[in-house]
Amino acid sequence: MATENMIKQSLSQFTADFYDKVIAEQETTIAEQFQQILTKDYDASIEQICSLPSDEAKRQHINKWTSENTGQNITELLSAGAVNADTVLALINALYFKGMWRNKFDKQRTFHGDFICFGGEKMDIMMMHVEARFSYEELTDWSAQAVRLPFKGTE
Repeated sequence: MATENMIKQSLSQFTADFYDKVIAEQETTIAEQFQQILTKDYDASIEQICSLPSDEAKRQHINKWTSENTGQNITELLSAGAVNADTVLALINALYFKGMWRNKFDKQRTFHGDFICFGGEKMDIMMMHVEARFSYEELTDWSAQAVRLPFKGTE
């Protein structure tokens, strides 16, 4: 019983929702076995959107679904031109996470800075700053670096 209470208390500290969807953008047949795996193992649905009038309408439909399922935090998953005549399926996986940092950032120490996207595009965003010890990892396969920022309710 103590373990169950600890798990419940831990889960009450944050919200984590996963959303998975397969979107068929062209007239296509999806194998029944594949549909069953998606439903059973991934709690994912399949939606046919080939009746939408244009590639742009399809892109907007996907972005709307993503936005609705991430609390409007991801409003443009697919940028203009991402959906075209060659697009057959879109495999969408979205994660909505809301939690409190175990060690809060001081809001007074936030500042505007350049965030560089994968394509090299720069975006002006608010950045957080703290001096502390964190787990750090070089992700060489992705040419990236990562730090682990603990949340309340996690080890």
